[in-house]
Amino acid sequence: MGYYESKEDKALTKMAATLTQLDQELDRIEWLSAGEKKHPLEKRHAERLALHDIKRISL
Repeated sequence: MGYYESKEDKALTKMAATLTQLDQELDRIEWLSAGEKKHPLEKRHAERLALHDIKRISL
């Protein structure tokens, strides 16, 4: 059982790191969007990459 618990802890840690990275990326995109240029596709791309990483972790 210890193996599965440690594997679960590692997966949760990786997911938390991915979500933190997504938050930082979205903040950067929001900062860029504050000007005249808009970046809606970059935001969607960042979210899609984060979801892909989370799916890969959970497998």
